[in-house]
Parts: sequence; C-alpha cells; structure tokens
Amino acid sequence: GKGYDKGFIAQDLHKIYPEAVQVPLTDNAEKDPWTISPTKLIPLLVKSIQDQQEIIKKLENRINNLENKIK
Repeated sequence: GKGYDKGFIAQDLHKIYPEAVQVPLTDNAEKDPWTISPTKLIPLLVKSIQDQQEIIKKLENRINNLENKIK
C-alpha cells in the first residue's frame, strides 16, 4: 500500500461492521479502492455513546452510594 497510517482501514472495518464498507467489484485497489461510508457509522457511534452513558450513570450511582456509606 501507500502507507495509510491514519483513519480506518476499510478491510479491517469490513470484518467488524461490513454495512459501512463498499467492497469494490475488482481487485484493482488503485482504480477501484475499498471505501467507507461515514454516514453508515453514525448509528453504531450513537449506540456506543448510549451504552457508555448507561455505564457512566451506573458508576455515578455506585460512587454516590459508597460516599453516602462513608458519611
């Protein structure tokens, strides 16, 4: 390759979330490269944020409960 050291590698993303990757019809990477559709990543990113928020809320509750026991 040409030293793609930043961002996603489409082939790697395809293994995890193929819906976001457009696979070329040919094997000629120069003329027909793999591409990523950023808008298809949005639902995945939103879900990840929602999951993290739930974890954060649970941790906040645990911290508050522990702090209340100490007082």
